[in-house]
Amino acid sequence: MWEGRPRVEGDGSEWSVNEDWEARTGLANDILFVTTADSTVDDLRKRFEDEPVFKEVIEAIYDLDQGVELRKRSRARHRASEYIIEQGKLWRTRGGTATRARTKVECINKTEAKTLATCVHSEGGHWGRDAVKMVLLDRICSPKLDASILAAIRECPKCKNFGPTHLHSLLEPITRRHPFKLLVGNYLTIPKGKGGYSTLGVYLDTFSQYVWIFKYKTAGSAKTTLDSLTRIFNDFTASETFMSDGGWHFNNDALLLHILKRLCTLTCTKLVWCMAD
Repeated sequence: MWEGRPRVEGDGSEWSVNEDWEARTGLANDILFVTTADSTVDDLRKRFEDEPVFKEVIEAIYDLDQGVELRKRSRARHRASEYIIEQGKLWRTRGGTATRARTKVECINKTEAKTLATCVHSEGGHWGRDAVKMVLLDRICSPKLDASILAAIRECPKCKNFGPTHLHSLLEPITRRHPFKLLVGNYLTIPKGKGGYSTLGVYLDTFSQYVWIFKYKTAGSAKTTLDSLTRIFNDFTASETFMSDGGWHFNNDALLLHILKRLCTLTCTKLVWCMAD
C-alpha cells in the first residue's frame, strides 16, 4: 500500500522492517536499571557483628539469609516482625505488654549500652541497678542489658570510694516475679498549690511499675498511711511484702508500727524496713 508514494524522513522507509515503538519511546520496564549501592545494610551488619539476634533480624529484613536452614529462617522472620529499619538504625517496636507507652526503641550493641548506662548512672545521681534499667528500657533495646548496667556501676570511681557495702547495695536488684509481690511506699513534700495540698503519698508495685498517689493537706502520719494501704488492698489485692524507709512518717512513736502490724496480719502482708538513702 506504500508502494509508489514519496519517501519522507522518519516514515520508516529507510528500514527493511517497520520500526517498533520501543525504539522511539524506550523500554517501559528496564530490567538492566542500575541503582547506587545502599551502605545501610553493611553498616548495620558491622555494628551488630557480635549480636547474633540483631544480625539475624537484619538479614531477615533484607532477605540475605538464603543459604540458612529453613527452620532458622522461619524463626528469624518471626522475630523480625517486631523490628523496623529507619534512618539507618534498627528499631524494636513496642507491643501492648509494655508498662510504658513507647512506639519504638533503638537497638544498640552491648558496648554502646554500657556507655549509655554509665552516663545515666552518673547524671542521675549515681542510681542503683533498677533505676538505671528503668530509664534505659524506655529508650533502648540491648541484649544482656543487666550485665552492661552492672559493669557500668562497678567501674564508677565515685561509687567505689564509698566502699564495697555501698557498691553492693547499688547492684542488688529489687525485682519480683508477679504483681503485688513487693509494694514500696514513701511521702513527698511539694509546694502548696491549688486546694492547699502539700504532701503526696506515693506507693509503687515493683513488678508492674504501677504507681498510686494520694494527696494530703497535712504531713504524712499513721492515719494517712493506714488509709492509703487499706484503699490499695481493698481495691486490688493485699501485697505480700510492704517496704518503707523507716522514717518518721512510718514510725510515729511506735503507733504506726503497731497499726501496720495489725493491718499486715489481717492481710498476710510482710512488713520490711530499709535504711533511708
